[in-house]
Amino acid sequence: MAGNVSTSPAYCLYGVGHGLHVVHNPVVPWNPIIFFRRRGPLTTAESGVAAQRFAERALKRQGYRTIARNLADGGGELDLVMRHKGFDGMVVIEVRSYSANTNLRQEEVLPPSKQEQVVSAARRLLPRLAKKSSKDRHQGIRFDAVLVKLDATSGRPVSMEHFENAFTSTRRDWF
Repeated sequence: MAGNVSTSPAYCLYGVGHGLHVVHNPVVPWNPIIFFRRRGPLTTAESGVAAQRFAERALKRQGYRTIARNLADGGGELDLVMRHKGFDGMVVIEVRSYSANTNLRQEEVLPPSKQEQVVSAARRLLPRLAKKSSKDRHQGIRFDAVLVKLDATSGRPVSMEHFENAFTSTRRDWF
């Protein structure tokens, strides 16, 4: 092939080096985008990110709209904050992933300690979102859980289960 990666805008490499894939950007053809995609099983962190993206895409197909993702402060994190057309308020979604060869009971998915962490993070973080939109100030909060099953060998998402109102908070005055 004539040219190299730096001078040929349409140059594409697949399977070169350690899983590096160079693909040109059709909008800006002189600026190649490098995708770092590993072959083989994903690490635990990569599986978590893949599970969250998988859940978000599936929920969007069900009519959810993303307000925020990975909303965090030093004391905790909210995986997804979304809106749903059938609910007048914000939906806080905790995404959990597990290997397909694991037998998991529903009470193990979100133990009470994790539920308390999510509610505590929501108390601190959601008022920041509500300041951006007065519509959110007097609306309800719903806590959902999404359980993403990962392939046992590759660590990639296979399927998901969505639990609406997975847990509740006794707090009524959120904002």
